[in-house]
Amino acid sequence: MMKHKIGWVCLLFTSFHLGAQVSEMTQVAPVSPITYKQEDGKFRVLSFVKVKDVQTKRLKGSIDGVAAKIIPTEKEDSVLVWLPMIGKPAVLRLNDGKKTVCEQTFSPLIPADWGYFKEGTIHIIQSSHQDIAWMDTPEYCREDRINQIILPALELMKKNPAFTFEMEQTLNLMEFLEAHPERKDELIRLYQEKRFGWGATYNQPYEGLSSGEQLVRQAYYGRKWIQENLPGCDDRVANNIDVPGRTWQMPQILAKSGIPNLFVSRMAEGLYDWYSPDGSKVLTFTPGNYGWASMIWKFFDQDAVIAFHKLHHRTQLWSDYFKKHQIPPHYAILMSCDATKPVDYQPVIDEWNKIADASDIPLPHLKASTAEAYFEAVRGENTQFEKIAGERPDLWLYIHGPAHYEATKYKREAAVLLPAAESFTTFAACLRNELSSYPRRAFDRAWMASIYPDHGLGGKNGEITDAIFEDSLKVGRDEGQKLLSDALQQITEEVNTHPDNYIVFNDLTWERSE
Repeated sequence: MMKHKIGWVCLLFTSFHLGAQVSEMTQVAPVSPITYKQEDGKFRVLSFVKVKDVQTKRLKGSIDGVAAKIIPTEKEDSVLVWLPMIGKPAVLRLNDGKKTVCEQTFSPLIPADWGYFKEGTIHIIQSSHQDIAWMDTPEYCREDRINQIILPALELMKKNPAFTFEMEQTLNLMEFLEAHPERKDELIRLYQEKRFGWGATYNQPYEGLSSGEQLVRQAYYGRKWIQENLPGCDDRVANNIDVPGRTWQMPQILAKSGIPNLFVSRMAEGLYDWYSPDGSKVLTFTPGNYGWASMIWKFFDQDAVIAFHKLHHRTQLWSDYFKKHQIPPHYAILMSCDATKPVDYQPVIDEWNKIADASDIPLPHLKASTAEAYFEAVRGENTQFEKIAGERPDLWLYIHGPAHYEATKYKREAAVLLPAAESFTTFAACLRNELSSYPRRAFDRAWMASIYPDHGLGGKNGEITDAIFEDSLKVGRDEGQKLLSDALQQITEEVNTHPDNYIVFNDLTWERSE
């Protein structure tokens, strides 16, 4: 006698009563774990059928009029039957002699209609969303992401050449290389293979709290830093997954920094060309909310059949949208949440594609992917993405700005002092013919300090995090003041004037009379 667990999951088989002779609906569900086979080119899944007050050994079955073998179980109120796993709704009938004890429609676990995506690809983009802190102090989170996320991801890449992963920001790359400089060549190779991405910006800030030049520095210590420090590597995707706020000029800054793609969240799912006032644009993708697939939907937590079943609904929702905008049939699932650990979904991917290849009904394929690969895949020859422009005010007023007045004040003062210091330091070096002595390291330290605090103020042990963030911003302000003072003093020494005269410096690009 066969022994199986009944998996009573109402989503797996949608069924309803059809036969007038049957007094109530019969329960039908696949066994758990999912058990299926392929015969005569067709997939069938082993399923329980609950029946009442009948001799199960006498039952005869049919599916859409074609005889189906009924398998008794050790329980008197249930039988097993191999039902179609892929296809359109069908009618299951069970007869006890001349009496019909079950007649109802069931929907196969994998529906036949995949719409626009029937021969497309579903991309699994896996990352670990990282605040600098929030989950705990900056130091705790730094150690956690290095030892519990990045290192395990690298080990998975050794075992599985198809495994891909992302960390969303260059700051995490800097931290890892500081801890493990011996693995730099490995990271370069994986970057070049498009398997491990780190994001084209320094971190993921509150854009509205930064000046224009501070936002530029996100790319300077993101994509530019990668190109300078990892030969042959590049990153063309900016991530700002968590913050529900966008600045109008950010698409312009990214586009002119050679970063054509923006990956965000917390807004309506879709693919958009996001425009700045000057006409610059970046292709922007949002999955809706970055944590839903990992925390709620859990598409890939079981097996490929359940993944097919759950994802079918997404393809039905988005077929018309992709067709309307002539976007190639590539759909993305972001598997990410705060500090999530890497997971190798290869068993599900392999099983999925084996089913898709063998099915006589067209089905999409599944692949481990990256954000950059997905952006490339959806850019079709005739694609017309939805156009948006403007800014999106940050909804998290309680966590920044007025609630952190001193820190914000230091940030804004640094935003004024540092560009002025750069300009006058350059002038001073030119006057002395000493451009080689330009203090780049000092400016790098100051700029990074002024943009180091990201969107993760507060959180667990937030008083420690907030103090570290405020101190960093104060360092940026103080270093900017010192660099500016040094440069002005050097220029002043080159001016031939009366000792009692004042020398006034204008750091703006227009004449001033005040």
